[in-house]
Amino acid sequence: MKKKLAKYAWLFEMIGCALLIGLGIIMKFIPSVLLVLVGLIFFVLGLFRIVPLLKTTDDKLLKILYALELFIDMGAGIALFIIGIKNKSDSIDDLKKIFGYIIAGILYLRGLVYLFAVSFKKENAKIWMFFLHVGLITLATVIIARGGFTLTTLGWVLLALSILSAIFVGVDSIKKYSNFRNEEYARKKTQDIKTKEEKKEDAPTADEIKIRIDEDQNQDQNTDNLNA
Repeated sequence: MKKKLAKYAWLFEMIGCALLIGLGIIMKFIPSVLLVLVGLIFFVLGLFRIVPLLKTTDDKLLKILYALELFIDMGAGIALFIIGIKNKSDSIDDLKKIFGYIIAGILYLRGLVYLFAVSFKKENAKIWMFFLHVGLITLATVIIARGGFTLTTLGWVLLALSILSAIFVGVDSIKKYSNFRNEEYARKKTQDIKTKEEKKEDAPTADEIKIRIDEDQNQDQNTDNLNA
């Protein structure tokens, strides 16, 4: 079953590509949906990461910090989800400070925990990841200094991210579909070759044909002698 599903992974990725663009458009023009989806993103990222992350972390202090970070992420996700459900679209931009502080807090916390793990606990780090987390702290500071931001601004950002993600998923799905078609074409050609070889094996050889002709001629001659 898993092999069959993996064989048609390109189909699910193409559907996912369309859904990503659709969600990006919805988040841009319906702010309440934006809050709900951002809340779900935080909650799911926290929930799905907690077990693998804690299992592969040996340092006890880091385990505690990672657990706190992920529980805070899930709590923030639940808070944003509730805000999005309970508030009307036309009044959500009035909550930009609360929304901005929640987002900034999550970004700031992620950056601090990562830098602590790299600097003091000697966790493995890549250069681009290091500068990315420095950028997250900087972005969080700017958001707090500006008193948050409107959902309209975030909507444009997430729409751009949705389109970019859809492009990556779409390119990958095209590659997988091409591989799928090539495999099907190769399988068909292989089957055709096997069929031709089987027909050749069943076909009589030149010697067998000669023997059959001789037998037919002898049979005809015997028949003529009998009739005579």
